[in-house]
Amino acid sequence: MQASFQGLIGAVEIPDLLTFINLGRRTGLTELTRSDQSTRIFFQKGNPVFATSDKPGLRLGDLLVRMGRITARDLDRCVSRHRVGGPHLGQVFVSEGLITEGDLSPLLKVQVSEVIFDTFTWVQGSFAFYDDVFPPQDAVTLEMDLQNLLMEGVRRIDERGRLAEVFPDLDAVVEVFGNRESLRQSLTLTPEEWRLLFLVDGRRSLREVCQLAGNPDELASLEVLGRLFSANLVGFAALRLAAAPSPTPLPAEMITAASISRLVMPPSESPPLLASTPAQSKTSPPSPAPAPQAPLPPSPPPPRLPAEAQSPAEPRARNDADVVVSRKAVLYSSQTMALWARLLLQREGQSRSFPLSMESQTLGRSPKNNIVISDSVVSTFHARIDLTRDGFKIFDLTSTNGTYVNGKKIQSAVLKPRDEIQVGAVKLVYLEE
Repeated sequence: MQASFQGLIGAVEIPDLLTFINLGRRTGLTELTRSDQSTRIFFQKGNPVFATSDKPGLRLGDLLVRMGRITARDLDRCVSRHRVGGPHLGQVFVSEGLITEGDLSPLLKVQVSEVIFDTFTWVQGSFAFYDDVFPPQDAVTLEMDLQNLLMEGVRRIDERGRLAEVFPDLDAVVEVFGNRESLRQSLTLTPEEWRLLFLVDGRRSLREVCQLAGNPDELASLEVLGRLFSANLVGFAALRLAAAPSPTPLPAEMITAASISRLVMPPSESPPLLASTPAQSKTSPPSPAPAPQAPLPPSPPPPRLPAEAQSPAEPRARNDADVVVSRKAVLYSSQTMALWARLLLQREGQSRSFPLSMESQTLGRSPKNNIVISDSVVSTFHARIDLTRDGFKIFDLTSTNGTYVNGKKIQSAVLKPRDEIQVGAVKLVYLEE
């Protein structure tokens, strides 16, 4: 097969190459090659319609893992079932019940765009274009104008480059710097910033926090976290391990029946089905310079005091946040309400109660959840419950088997007293007091 034209990447940047092909309204294949990777982009009348790459992280399965749609274990199982010449790997995901047939086509188009965006960062290699070469007949093709594709790709280059400097390792554990109650009383943040701040608990990695945020666009969540990092509200837990004091015992108000049962259970017994693990940092924030240490404020009961409950003798410190910061930013107590609620598990004649004592709590199989559910059909991070102005709201985190409220599968729902929540085979009743 004779190339119509070819050249070196670096002398020609990829967006310029794609624009050249677009102006000529060419139909065919561009092969991009460098020492560690090979990518093929197919064009129809100048617009990219399909792309493949041998880079492992650009497979459909890797995309689904990043989006939280499947687990790494799911991916390994499906890859082992996949056979060359057989059904597309995406069909294996469908047959396993991990995604629906309706989900498959949009996800494949996202994968095609990700393969193309990846080439925008290449600075060396070679390219060759071949006329009248078409994608596989069963390929799901992308229908998108090149200019829109280029603009989105350039945005991602800017964001990825900037965020890569802040977050070189997405598997690093992050924690909140400072006293959480003080932050709630003084900070003004957007709802998205509050949500990400509350999901940082000193145990979860950046990748897990992004997954729990429920936004399939990881970059959007990282951008919010970047703002929290820049403001020194959040940082890497590893930076403070050397100076970390001995672990701080749980305050009395954070001890639950489930945590007590874990402490007294003999090693030979199996762990309880559900276990509540409060999000609590075990280290103190570093002091920038030697100075007299102010006493820490006492840790209050569940952190949902309405603004009206504050003593007139102790007003908030005056600040100009309402003048300077984004109009979307609000004080925490002004966006929530005072509410005491819990989840009740009733099984085999026994009841267990789990207070919803934090602003954002997660349910799932991973021990990094606030409520751990040891059920094989429950996802690693299955659902999240947030305190909102409307009350507690539950969000499904693109779980494999779904989240149900009163027998109805939901993406999100405001909880009402006596609502029944089902995750996997476990049912819990939402109660308000």
